[in-house]
Amino acid sequence: MCLCFYALKGTRESSSPDALWAYDPGKGSTSSSRWAQHAIGPAPSGQSCIGLRDVSNTLGRVFDRDGYITSTFSLTNLATADPVSAWNGTDTAWFLATATGGTTNWYAFNLSGTQLSSSRYDSGSRFRAACNSSGDLIAYNASTSPQRMERRARGGTVSASSSSVPSSVLCVDASDNILTAQASSLVKYNGSFTQQWSTSYSQFGASVLAVVADSSSNAYVLYAQSPPGTAVKIEKYNSSGTSQSVTTITTFNGLYDQFVDFWCDGTNLYLAFFRNVGLGTMGLTVIKYNGSVSEVWARNPWYEDGTANRTAKSVRSDGTVLTLAGVRGQ
Repeated sequence: MCLCFYALKGTRESSSPDALWAYDPGKGSTSSSRWAQHAIGPAPSGQSCIGLRDVSNTLGRVFDRDGYITSTFSLTNLATADPVSAWNGTDTAWFLATATGGTTNWYAFNLSGTQLSSSRYDSGSRFRAACNSSGDLIAYNASTSPQRMERRARGGTVSASSSSVPSSVLCVDASDNILTAQASSLVKYNGSFTQQWSTSYSQFGASVLAVVADSSSNAYVLYAQSPPGTAVKIEKYNSSGTSQSVTTITTFNGLYDQFVDFWCDGTNLYLAFFRNVGLGTMGLTVIKYNGSVSEVWARNPWYEDGTANRTAKSVRSDGTVLTLAGVRGQ
């Protein structure tokens, strides 16, 4: 069986908005479930780690920013669960996959494609895992009793854990601190899960979508206002947890639009979401913001035709090249 993985070059940010595709693993396949997903990891990163699932359930590719394969990881006997991945930007990739029989594991690899460890996990949310600069995995483990947040070394050993840290969206900042965003607060922990500070959002009861951090350890929380649950906002905090600003995204309706990804290249922010434009058509929108959360540009690369042949899973940029990962269609 031919395993057809296609990587199309990324485009410069000044390019036309209809040429933003970077990776097209679904091309040439009759399976619309084949797709690529960038990893969650610290910014900035010159490369992006991509988790791929194909019809034979082979998982794992690392691409450079121009869409060329730099390393391949092979996993077999996987169920059809969507892969989740974490990446430290240099030498370690983690993939979450469900093996045949239902066991969910994190698999660690180096860039030579050598598997470093396999660890039991039962948590599949891509925004509940990250990787620090040393290649340690930060993830919520639902298979333990009690359930807990863990820091796991590349060899699979748990180096720190805490059952008091809830399952929530999270990221790792430039100093390897852990930021978790819950329904009402943003909390900062060090790498040993000792709480550094906690702060409440200006909009209590928010539905949190994602949190990212820049190279100065400022944090940006993306959340939908509640009630009434329609306005989507970005709130910026400095490294001490003090709110700096709140920006409302007027084009993003939290009730009807579909969130895709939120990314920071170390300085700028990138938000991707599918906008409901009516009659079953979803228009992909990508918005770039500077560090003050002022809009730099907004683009609509394509429209979703409702058949899942054009979907996006993530957006990445290093400030020069912008890439999207997903299935482009046949």
